[in-house]
Amino acid sequence: RRDQVIETLLGGGLEWFGKRHRVGAVGYQSSFDIPIEAGSLPYEAEEFSGDRARVGSVFGHLILGRHALFGEAATDQDGKWASIGGFSGRFGRSVRAVISARRYAPGFTNLHAFAFGESSGSGQNESGLYAGVQIRPTRTWRLAGYIDNYRFPAPRFGVAWPSSGTDGLVLVEHRPRRWVTWYVQGRVESKDTGYAATLPDQPPLNAIAPTIRSSVRGQLQYDFSPRLSSRSRVELTAFSEASSGASSGVGTSRRYGYLVMQDLRIVGPQWWSIDLRVAHFDTDGFDARVYTYEYDLRYTFSVPAFSGQGQRMYALLNLYPHESLLLQIKYGVTRFEFVDTVGSGLDQLDGNRIRELRLQLIWRR
Repeated sequence: RRDQVIETLLGGGLEWFGKRHRVGAVGYQSSFDIPIEAGSLPYEAEEFSGDRARVGSVFGHLILGRHALFGEAATDQDGKWASIGGFSGRFGRSVRAVISARRYAPGFTNLHAFAFGESSGSGQNESGLYAGVQIRPTRTWRLAGYIDNYRFPAPRFGVAWPSSGTDGLVLVEHRPRRWVTWYVQGRVESKDTGYAATLPDQPPLNAIAPTIRSSVRGQLQYDFSPRLSSRSRVELTAFSEASSGASSGVGTSRRYGYLVMQDLRIVGPQWWSIDLRVAHFDTDGFDARVYTYEYDLRYTFSVPAFSGQGQRMYALLNLYPHESLLLQIKYGVTRFEFVDTVGSGLDQLDGNRIRELRLQLIWRR
């Protein structure tokens, strides 16, 4: 798909700010040398089409002591609106809270933005209310959590009808000593998804039903010294969804998984450090996958998802041969059990292992 279309982008912004306020406006226009066509599927009916897209917005941020108000409203070339606003504040010395509401119209077009929301920053066809809180009853304990209730007013990928969901998380963290930190985290998300319902003597129907994804994580970090630290984690996942049956019509299927992980960080004298990981995962399928953050090359963000059965190992070596140079080398291996090939299509590999070697050299003056 390279060199298929040329985009010309023209835009700008104006901002007025002081110690306690920030107000501004921004806008741009994207022009394409050939028209862009929307897809033909139901959820693609509101997608952008044409050779020109425009969007403009106004935004503001006001600080009121320990509290703040923030918001933004935008409109596109078709007059469709998107907006987000909220309040954040600190109450006493131990409580911080935030509440935010959003509404992105179906078909709202913003080609160069990543809006806060459930649908991966698309900034359209979503409304929601988010609330989060953090409490520190003592210096060593931290309690945190959030709940996000959202709705998709029009069809979306894989779902032929309006749908909704709720996502919630609770975390308890304790740091009894400077060198010891542990936490327990629980998360539950209930979300409408689409599936083909098959009933006796009837053709398949596009239906929606809630799926529930939940996880419990426990982690312990122990710093033996400034040069040696260890991190251990156990995570359990569960997934349930509606399924169709020949006799009873609709039932429920469940899948489970877990991951056990051990990290080790070694910091050498001045010019090198290394991060090591060994992990074992076992899930009933991709729906019960486990996400885990990995240390990676600088300016790279890596949160792979593991499913099936196998092991993951990697080593990330950071070398500082000179104060202006950074050389990073990452070697990783993922081994899957009970398979003869890994991946599909052009990414398919023979065998049950994926090996990767990545290098990066950064020079600063």
